[in-house]
Amino acid sequence: MNQTYKSYLHSMRVWQWTKNLIVFTLPIGSGLINTNNLYEVVYSFIGISFISSSIYIFNDIKDISIDLMHPIKKYRPIASGDIKILNAFVMGICLLLLGVIILYKNEFTAFLLGLAYFTTALMYTLKLKYIPYIDSATISVLFIVRLLIGGYSANISPSIYLTMFIFFSTYGLAVSKRISILQDDRIQDESEYMQFLRKYYNLDTLKLIFKGALISTFTTYLVWSTTIADINNLVFGDIYLVFSIFGLLIMLREIYKMTFEVGLEDFVYSIIQNKKSIFGLMFTFFCIVIRLYF
Repeated sequence: MNQTYKSYLHSMRVWQWTKNLIVFTLPIGSGLINTNNLYEVVYSFIGISFISSSIYIFNDIKDISIDLMHPIKKYRPIASGDIKILNAFVMGICLLLLGVIILYKNEFTAFLLGLAYFTTALMYTLKLKYIPYIDSATISVLFIVRLLIGGYSANISPSIYLTMFIFFSTYGLAVSKRISILQDDRIQDESEYMQFLRKYYNLDTLKLIFKGALISTFTTYLVWSTTIADINNLVFGDIYLVFSIFGLLIMLREIYKMTFEVGLEDFVYSIIQNKKSIFGLMFTFFCIVIRLYF
């Protein structure tokens, strides 16, 4: 593949599209087997992925000076100069328009949520990223918007337990990223973002919040499990639901270890690289599918 094309694909951060798989959470969690609705969810996944890629590009344009002080981010195509700023901006606009059009053709409410996602994400890039504690909460809100986009595409409303689970788990990951940055001695102190973190955040407080988010994530999942399973009269599917709790524990334990041992700044890449966290994730998913479909 031509090096230029590789640079453009890298600037889109296609690997981060795994975050957008959350649009399938409600359809899968509700036992959706309607093929037509499933197609609509697939379209919503593609639409929100293009929109999220546009945000990554706009973020990289704005953060060039910050990325140049980062040991890894300085090699990003826009920061390194592989892609000219004007070309990157045009590409971001094209991806945004393509994603919005797909959502508009697919489902109108999902389209409105897509616009809300872009607006919120852009506000995060420009301003909210530098407001302590609101920054991490904004990340969680963006995940919930993704969840709703998938739900409305399949005409399914989210439960309060699922919404809380998504909020706590993603908030914990967002806080973990800030812990990782603060603990990374390779990042220059002159970096604008590092200065912000050191000025407004206390590392011990962040660690406490992170632990609380992980506990809340597990507790919310446990409560959800007990609402759909009869503990006193476990059937075949309910037993797998109980097994899924142990899978979730494995994944959360690995996230905890990675945060304090190697850092979790890019949690998608870090989780994919960690075999135990992938096993916990896949095992939990497998058990839930068995419970809902068999």
